[in-house]
Amino acid sequence: GKSTLAHIVCRHAGYRAIEVNASDERSASALTERVTRAMESSTLNLGDQDEYNFKSGKPNCIILDEIDGADAKSSIQALVEIIRAEIPPPQSKGGSSNGKRGKAKTTYLRRPIILICNHKHAPALRPILPYAKQFDVQPPNPERLTSRLNAVLAAENMSVVAGSMLLHRLVSATGGDVRSCLYALQFASARARELALKKIQREGGEMSSKVMVDISSTLMGALGDNGNGMKDMQSDVSTTVATVFRRVKSVHSNKRQKTASGVSSSVASKKGVDLVLKAVDHFGDNSKTLDCLFMNLTRVAYVDPTLDRCAVAFEWLSEADTYRSHKSQIAMNNSAEHQSMQKFYIPSAAAAIHLLCCVETRPDLTFSTRPLSDLYYQNQANVS
Repeated sequence: GKSTLAHIVCRHAGYRAIEVNASDERSASALTERVTRAMESSTLNLGDQDEYNFKSGKPNCIILDEIDGADAKSSIQALVEIIRAEIPPPQSKGGSSNGKRGKAKTTYLRRPIILICNHKHAPALRPILPYAKQFDVQPPNPERLTSRLNAVLAAENMSVVAGSMLLHRLVSATGGDVRSCLYALQFASARARELALKKIQREGGEMSSKVMVDISSTLMGALGDNGNGMKDMQSDVSTTVATVFRRVKSVHSNKRQKTASGVSSSVASKKGVDLVLKAVDHFGDNSKTLDCLFMNLTRVAYVDPTLDRCAVAFEWLSEADTYRSHKSQIAMNNSAEHQSMQKFYIPSAAAAIHLLCCVETRPDLTFSTRPLSDLYYQNQANVS
C-alpha cells in the first residue's frame, strides 16, 4: 500500500502523480531524463478529467518506486545532484542574467519527489537520506482492518453471518495483508453471487444488483476448517509464532504433576511442545522463525519477576543463532551437517521458549522482521 498512499498524498496536496519505477530505469541517465521531463512539464487544462475524476492542469509530483532497486550509486548520485542544484536567477527578457548565451541548462528540483523503498538503510540509499524526510509505513491494526473489510462488504452489498469473527480469521490467515484479504473476499463474493444466481434462476426469478448476498459459506470454504486454507502451512508465519507463545488449553489443564526437579508443570505442556515442534517443522523457514521469536520475546507479558526466564530464553536464541551462521567451521566444511543441525536445534529452541514464555491469553505479536533488516542495512552502510 505504499504506492497507493503516495498517490493519495499527491491528490490531497493538489499534484498529479507521475510514477516512475526506478528499478526499470536501470541507468542513471535514463532515470535522470524521466525525472527531468516530469519536473519541467505539467498537464494542460483542457477541461477533461484524469483517472481519479480530477480536472487536469495540475503540476506533477514524481513518485520513484523501488528506489532501492535502482542502479545503486550512479542513479542515487544523479538524484542527489538534482536535489542539491541551486535555483538559477531569473532571466531578463533580453536573454540570460549574466549576459552569456548558449550555456547548458541546469536541472534543479522544481517538483516534490516521493521515494519508495523496502529498506531505507540500504547502502545505495545512504547519500540521499540526509535530504529526505523519512516515514515508516507500519502494517495495519487487525481490528481496524477488520472494520474496514466490513465497510467494503457493505459497499458491495455483501454480508457475513459470522460477522467480525470470520473476518478476524481471514486477517489472521493472510497475515494482515490487505491485498490478500481483498482478493479472498472478491473470490468468495464471485462464487456466492454465482450460487445465488443459480438458485434464483431455478425459482424463476431475476437477481437484482442491489440484493444483499451472504458470502459466509464460500469464505469459510476458502479459509478451511482451521483457517489455513488461504495460505500453505509452509508459509504461515503467524500461526507458527502464535503456537510458540500460546499455551495449549486442555481439559486437564487444571491438574498439576511434579517433575523430577520438583517443579510443577501443566499436563498440557507436553502437547504444546509437540505442536510447536510440528509447527516449526512445517513452516520450514528456520531463519524467519528465529527472527520472529527474537522480535516477540519482549512483547509477550509472561510472569517473570526475576527475569530468569527472559535470560534463559535469550540464551536459547543466542545459541540457535550460532547454528544459523554461515561463517562457522561446520557451515564452511559441511553444509549438509550445518542444515541438519539447524533443523534440529532451532525447533528445540522454539520449544524451550514455549515452556518458558507461553501465556494463556492471546499475545500481542508482530510478524514483521523489518526492524532487523533495517539494522542490518544500517550496519552495512556504516561499515562501508
